[in-house]
Amino acid sequence: MQLAKVSLFVLAANTQAQTHCATVIELTDGYYTDKVWLITEPGTTNGFDNGWDGRKFLNATTPAPQIFDRTVDGDFQVSSFPTIENHAFAIIPGKSSILTMKLTHYDIDAFYNALYIIDMQDHDTIDVYTQDFRMEFESLKTDLVERFKFITKLPEVVQPDTTTAAIQPPVENPVVDDSTEPNTNPDGITTNTQKDKNALDANQAKNVKVSAYNKKLRLENLNTETAYVSIINASNGVIIKKLEVNPQTTVRINMNTEKGLYIVKTNVTKDFASKKVAFY
Repeated sequence: MQLAKVSLFVLAANTQAQTHCATVIELTDGYYTDKVWLITEPGTTNGFDNGWDGRKFLNATTPAPQIFDRTVDGDFQVSSFPTIENHAFAIIPGKSSILTMKLTHYDIDAFYNALYIIDMQDHDTIDVYTQDFRMEFESLKTDLVERFKFITKLPEVVQPDTTTAAIQPPVENPVVDDSTEPNTNPDGITTNTQKDKNALDANQAKNVKVSAYNKKLRLENLNTETAYVSIINASNGVIIKKLEVNPQTTVRINMNTEKGLYIVKTNVTKDFASKKVAFY
């Protein structure tokens, strides 16, 4: 921690001579908090740079979540590098599996025109360029340690991710299967009358099928348990809607919201999943 303070002092002391860029990530479970300082500094390396980097001392028995940068020279709490592009950081959850992450940027616009986080566990891409961006997520001890990675621009061509049904490609007309949803009531809720022909996933949250067309969201719960759904604005992490989907029921929702990317998080019993959709 002392090295962290020294590095930040050096960063602040040099601001008059040169513009510096840093992102501070604060991780909390509501009880305990940890931080990592990520500094873009030309002339530094992806390893240890004396005067810039501070080491992280991990605690295997702490109930607190831990966040750090895992580098070729060890684990850092303060980490400098020439560019944040494709730079990953690591998280170890503590006692709680539900965590909140806050990103605070300093002079980010001097180096980057955009900034995204790729969640390599949930296969999501999240815009984090906004100051004081917050997001809530589930983190298990079996998840990837280096789960999140930064990128500064989106790929020109995004390939559909069939494993997560992330973004539904636009079609000419919404497709409705009347054989499985014969009796839609005015509220847009349908009780399924036949079993899904495909085998269900062991993770029940993944059996909530999510699709989007324009600003219409379709949620199909194939489980015999209620699904709890949160719809989150991917640009700022704000939850815009929460709802329950009854067992073996399909719900259609007209989303009166801004165009953009949204994360649909589902919870069934103890299982969690998240998928990304686009409203346009």
